[in-house]
Amino acid sequence: LPHVASQAIVLVEDPDTTAQKLTNLLGQDTALAARVLKIANSAMFSFQREITTLNQAIMVIGFKSLKGIIVAATLR
Repeated sequence: LPHVASQAIVLVEDPDTTAQKLTNLLGQDTALAARVLKIANSAMFSFQREITTLNQAIMVIGFKSLKGIIVAATLR
């Protein structure tokens, strides 16, 4: 896995992590950040307004789903 993705998975599994820590880390990989934003705005999560920040996307998606998204995005 790419460096940012592997670090993100470690952070997601850490019970003491915060959405801000993940936002800072995922912001280093623009392709991964864009993928997370795209999924947060998809019909799957059907939020009432457009998600425009990575932090909002992480909060909408949740840590458990985020881990799956990161793995899937990096294996493409």
